[in-house]
Amino acid sequence: MLSIWAVMAAAAVVVAARLAVRDRDALPVVACVGALICALNEPIYDILANLRYAETPHVAYHAFGRDIPWTLPIGYVPWVGLMPYVLYRMMAAGTPRRTLHRIAAGLIMSVLALELVNAVWWHNWGYYGESPTRSTLGGGVVQMAAMPLLCALLYLMLADRLQGWRRAALGLVLPGLALPMVFASTTWPLYFSNHATLPATVDWFAAAVAVVLSLGAVPVITSVAARWHAGELVLVRPTPAAAGTADPHRLPDHAAAAPPPASP
Repeated sequence: MLSIWAVMAAAAVVVAARLAVRDRDALPVVACVGALICALNEPIYDILANLRYAETPHVAYHAFGRDIPWTLPIGYVPWVGLMPYVLYRMMAAGTPRRTLHRIAAGLIMSVLALELVNAVWWHNWGYYGESPTRSTLGGGVVQMAAMPLLCALLYLMLADRLQGWRRAALGLVLPGLALPMVFASTTWPLYFSNHATLPATVDWFAAAVAVVLSLGAVPVITSVAARWHAGELVLVRPTPAAAGTADPHRLPDHAAAAPPPASP
């Protein structure tokens, strides 16, 4: 089991290294390291999602009363490390939103496939509580549609404004910000219902709301990315560029200040 995850993580690192050499950009490799840092979030959302792991000698760290196996941190590398960088480059190239939505659907299917293989074969983790099936919806299946896209959007908005070590440092920081932003903001109804005493119908309604929020975040993120790429959005309106220089992130000045009305 650990060897399978290690192969996937190693393949992701190799791809990231090739991209780094091709683009002369350390960000994809540093983002893979950032994914390992982001994995420190894991026990927090495991508790909220009612998820626990089988006993294993391959423990990466212990926190919140749980042993986190090595399969989890290295499993973050392809999905949380490499994929957001790839999506960022696609957004920067103006990839159509439809394509990004298909990739988001593929990410859901990839995590769902892992959940099914684990349930049938690996048995390395499981969900507990009154409805383990419902709790599965909080473990990352639907959230992984939006999380890499949000991280990619943050790269899009920030990376090209920075150079050198500051640009690379985003890879250490942004994965660990994007993951809780998505999981906490979209899945909180399900997490609340997991730890409250509610009727079964309310529990399932909370799960449905979490799914809708998770999936609904995808078109919102891609819309912002498309508008950013088109130059319709800026973080801060920059000062006027030097004469003869165009600022790609500046919105056009639609009109000069209107002259005051003539006195009667």
